[in-house]
Amino acid sequence: VYQGMMVGMRPANAKLRARAARMVMRISGCGEEAAHSALAHSGYDVKLAALFASGASLEYGRKLLADANGHLRDALAQARSARR
Repeated sequence: VYQGMMVGMRPANAKLRARAARMVMRISGCGEEAAHSALAHSGYDVKLAALFASGASLEYGRKLLADANGHLRDALAQARSARR
């Protein structure tokens, strides 16, 4: 869970994909089209899509999540500090 959102969910249908896109938009600040694109590129992994939509490559996003033991909050913090 990240800021009350179930980012660990797997969006298996259209309703859940729409919810996942809203989460990615809220986390990353991107638009709807970018959120759907990030989800598609990430294999509908909400955490990875949020990092990708925030500017990380898919490979770097995977590394950030692995280093953060899957915790999105820590991965986002690491990504933000790396950009400084």
